[in-house]
Amino acid sequence: MNRERISYCLILHSRNHKLLIFESAAGWCLPTVAFLKNARWWEVAALNKELFFTFGISTRVLRCIPGKAKIESSNERFYVLECVGDLEISQHPASRWVDPCSIQSPLLFSPAHRKSVAIFLEEESKPVPLSREPWVCLGWLAGVSAFLDTLKPLAPVAPPAEWIQLRAWSRSCIYEVPTGCGTIFFKALPIMSHYEASLTEIMSKFHPDLLPEVLGVEKNKGWLVLGRIDGAAPGGGRPGITQRESLEKALKAWGSAQRSLTEKSELLVKAGCPVLLVEEIPIAIEKILNDSPALLLEQDLGLSETDRRELIAALPKLRMWCRELSNGLIRPSLEHGDFRAENILIEFATGLPKIIDFGAATISHPFFSAVTLVEHDEFVGSDAEITELKCLLKSAYLSVWQDLAPRHQLERTYELACWVGPCAAAVQRYNILLPGVEDKGQWASSVPYWLKLLLEKLKN
Repeated sequence: MNRERISYCLILHSRNHKLLIFESAAGWCLPTVAFLKNARWWEVAALNKELFFTFGISTRVLRCIPGKAKIESSNERFYVLECVGDLEISQHPASRWVDPCSIQSPLLFSPAHRKSVAIFLEEESKPVPLSREPWVCLGWLAGVSAFLDTLKPLAPVAPPAEWIQLRAWSRSCIYEVPTGCGTIFFKALPIMSHYEASLTEIMSKFHPDLLPEVLGVEKNKGWLVLGRIDGAAPGGGRPGITQRESLEKALKAWGSAQRSLTEKSELLVKAGCPVLLVEEIPIAIEKILNDSPALLLEQDLGLSETDRRELIAALPKLRMWCRELSNGLIRPSLEHGDFRAENILIEFATGLPKIIDFGAATISHPFFSAVTLVEHDEFVGSDAEITELKCLLKSAYLSVWQDLAPRHQLERTYELACWVGPCAAAVQRYNILLPGVEDKGQWASSVPYWLKLLLEKLKN
């Protein structure tokens, strides 16, 4: 049942670090917003919108504090926000800015609200980690606004209070920004994914039809400005084009791009794209299997000791698969890292696919991208229909490579990629993603998640 849960909102003054509270019939309180159980905590547009309509204030989310439970499963969420609108809150007279430390007194009537402030103060008392994303800092948006103002084709750029914040999490912070040339998207990236800005810029030069228009890049800060795409997810809007046809187009277009980028791998590496060679995967997986915390051993969403032993026993097979895959005719190229339907948009006007979100990309075996979409994305339909769809999508992707090897060899290469692909994803999360995020608890299950997919395949 998709029941409502509660978000407690700790809204900070952008200059003096004071906390905003409101007076209700029962007493002073924090703003609260109900959310549905399956609502993604990092998609924050609805939260900011609700705060504006209920309290008349413009806000942006700085971060979501985990509290004592995992954010995804908790009945409560604790958001820290910054007021980016009228700091005097003149449109809501029953409000005041207070020192958060003073709230340990009975100023707030509700124990739950006082608990929220206590969690916030506990977080604030900790040293700031080097991995903390810059967008969680008060006043950060002013620098973004100044940067967008330097992009003359966008003039005039609306003030930050009119921007729509779409996402705020360790992986990115994304805004929809009204400008003189229409709505654009601003994306800020964490240090471990700064290369996405340079990579997207390079990709847009070689394959402009495959990506959104790149309007600006600040490489040192990991900032990316993209044009709006008038489109929808595959099968989600354009009349006359089914999901299957859309995904086939996307797989063919992406495969063709991968082929051309094989010769440009050195350029992509210079832009910061990590390298994950197939022959290095078994050593990395062996290291992961000896790291009990990374496996969440005997924990929720983690592996059991039996699982670990089965994976250790499969290491000789993994070495064999990787050896065969690396000795094949398909050379390393750009591997998207998260090639799913949600990262594909079909343009309404042209029906062409646009690929987004290269924050997990590596130079690796290109077939891993197709395996992620075809074998591990979610499709709706009967078992027979889904099996047929996967077969058609695989054939569409392999058709791009048919001049390099006979069909049976391509089929074998794809089969090997199905075995090795989950391992590559686990290594990418372990070596690149997890070391670069502050709240590793949000992402810790990503390593055992991919290893479980390999286990399932071993058992079948």
